[in-house]
Amino acid sequence: MFSMLALGSCHSTEATAHRAVPSPQNLYSTAQALIPNELGQFHLGHVKALLNLGLFNLRRSNNDAAWLLVGAASRILPTIREQSGLIESRRTHVVAGCYLLDHLLALSLYRRPYLEKADIDAAGKIEEDGLEEW
Repeated sequence: MFSMLALGSCHSTEATAHRAVPSPQNLYSTAQALIPNELGQFHLGHVKALLNLGLFNLRRSNNDAAWLLVGAASRILPTIREQSGLIESRRTHVVAGCYLLDHLLALSLYRRPYLEKADIDAAGKIEEDGLEEW
């Protein structure tokens, strides 16, 4: 949730400048602290948080930081074992988000993307008419 708040705080207006709200950098640091280190147990929410933090950096023109965060999310995703109660469509959405951001950043930074079309094909298609889409 803190990663979403950090990303949303990038779009704050002057109206929020006079209120006592946490700074975008404080929200970012809190979100980052809640993500396990390389030896921790990752969940799908951690991958989503990394993607949000990547978008945060992209918004602030920190493209190299965004590249690293999206790369970490893309590499962590296959290590996540099926969790009880995990809806497969949620995983499909996250794979699609990783693929999109990975390729967007690769194009803008003239680098090779990590994910391939086979990765997105293996994840399956996003159901356009499901309840999740509304």
